[in-house]
Amino acid sequence: MDTENLTTNQRLMADNYSPLAAVKIEKWRQMRDEGKLFVVGACSDARLILPEMAYHIRTISATGPRSAWHEVLNYSKVQGIVIMDHFDCGGLKAKESISGKEVAEEGALEYVRDHVWATDPVKQSILTASWTASRTHLPVLAVVQDHHDGSLYIQGAFKNSDQIEYKTIPTYLLTEKELKEDIYKNGRPQLREELVPSVFSPGRKEVTDRALALINSSAGFADSQSIQDPEFVSITDELKPAIVRFPHLFGNPNTLFQVSLSTRMLNEADLDNKDVNDAFGQMHYPISHCIENQGQSFSAFQNTRVLYIETAKMEVSRRLATLLMRKSWVKDWLGLPGREIVVAEIVAGRIQEIDRAA
Repeated sequence: MDTENLTTNQRLMADNYSPLAAVKIEKWRQMRDEGKLFVVGACSDARLILPEMAYHIRTISATGPRSAWHEVLNYSKVQGIVIMDHFDCGGLKAKESISGKEVAEEGALEYVRDHVWATDPVKQSILTASWTASRTHLPVLAVVQDHHDGSLYIQGAFKNSDQIEYKTIPTYLLTEKELKEDIYKNGRPQLREELVPSVFSPGRKEVTDRALALINSSAGFADSQSIQDPEFVSITDELKPAIVRFPHLFGNPNTLFQVSLSTRMLNEADLDNKDVNDAFGQMHYPISHCIENQGQSFSAFQNTRVLYIETAKMEVSRRLATLLMRKSWVKDWLGLPGREIVVAEIVAGRIQEIDRAA
C-alpha cells in the first residue's frame, strides 16, 4: 500500500479500511464467535511477536489485566490467558535501577515501582500469571519471549479452578533476594512440554510460524530487533490487535509501542483517575527516551514521532490528548521536529473519526 504522500491521519485511515484489514478483522470476529480467541497480556514493547487471533492487553513488563480489565478474564468464549514478558525488558531494568531508592517523580518509574513485581522476566511472568489465575476460571500460561527471534519460553501453567500450578522454578526463588544465576544455571528455564495445556498450542504455533516467516524474509531481522525504535506509540481501549486493524503500518515488529487503557465506564469528565494516570506513566517511558536520545545513533525511541490515542468516544480521546499535553515531557517532545498527537474514535475495530490534536 503506497502511503508516501499521505498525512498520518490518512495513512491510519487507509490502512484501517484496506482490503487486508477487512479480511483480518472478519477472521478475528469469526474466531471470537467460535470461542477460539485467547487473552494475551503482553509487555508494551514494540518488538514482541504476538498472536493475531487474541484480545490484546498491553502494559509495561506485562503487569497483567488489572481491575479495569477484570471482566476480560472471564469472557465465556475465551480459550485461555497468556501473560508474556520478554528478555531484555526495559521495565524490569527500570525496576532494578530503583531498588531500595525513593521514587518521587511522576511517570514511568512511579508506574514501575507500583506495578512491576520483579527484576527478572521469568519471575515477573510467573508472579503475574499466578495472580491472574487467582481471578479467573480459565487456564493461564506464563511465557517469556526472546524478541530477537520470537522464541517462546514457557515458565508456568496455572488453572485455579482445578488447583493446577506448574512452574519452572520453585517458589523460594521468586523472592528478589535470590540471585539470577540460580534461575539460569542450566540456561533459560523451559516448562516441560507435557505440563503445557494443549489448548495453547494454536497460539504458540501462530507465533512460531510468524517469527520464522519474519526471519526468512529478512537476513538482518535479529539485528533490527536489538533497539526499540517504533514510529508510533499509542494509548488504546481497543482489544482487537493493532496488527489486525492496521496490517500494513503495524504488520511487523518494532512499529508500535502500545499501552492499554479501559475507558468503557468513563466519559470526558471522569479521566482524572488512577487508571488514566497509570497509562500516562507508561507513556512517559517511550516519550522521555525519545527526548533523551535525540542526536544519538542507534538509540531507543529516537525516531518515535506519533502519539496515537484511540478510544470508543472521540470526546474521550480528545480529553486524554488535552491532559497529556499539559505534561512538561509531552510539551518537550512536541517541540522536536515532526512530532504529532493524533486522536481517533474507533468502534468495532474501525476508525469512525480521526483528527490531529497537536
